[in-house]
Amino acid sequence: MKTSTSRLLIAVLLLALGACNQGESHTADSQDDAVTLIDLIVEGDYVISMDEAGSMYENGAVAINGGAIVAIGPAAEISASYKATEMLAGENRIVMPGLVNGHSHAAVTLLRGVADDLDLMDWLTNYIFPAEVQFVDAEFIRIGTELACW
Repeated sequence: MKTSTSRLLIAVLLLALGACNQGESHTADSQDDAVTLIDLIVEGDYVISMDEAGSMYENGAVAINGGAIVAIGPAAEISASYKATEMLAGENRIVMPGLVNGHSHAAVTLLRGVADDLDLMDWLTNYIFPAEVQFVDAEFIRIGTELACW
């Protein structure tokens, strides 16, 4: 897995699972000679991989060390091979990669109806792009996205 994708997956895992599992984290008590000590194991009822086969593991786990994913597989195999400083329990959880490039135009609901019924390039270059330059900022994005959600 590419480093940026791995970091994104870790961030999503920590945000999605960490907040849900407050109080469920625990520390490895000892290090067995047959296992490798790592930073984190994230378990899940289902773990979805981004490997070429599109593997999905029921009762799976992700082993993470130094900010990188070192193994993905059945939880029994991961726990037999790795001991983690921290573990996130996975009961009633799905562990999956983050949604990369979740690009949308939700914020531009505020421009809905501007210069309708024109050819695409005329509409974009003569109306929408100039309006975006003039009006789009962080507040516009926030308000437009909230409106789209409503």
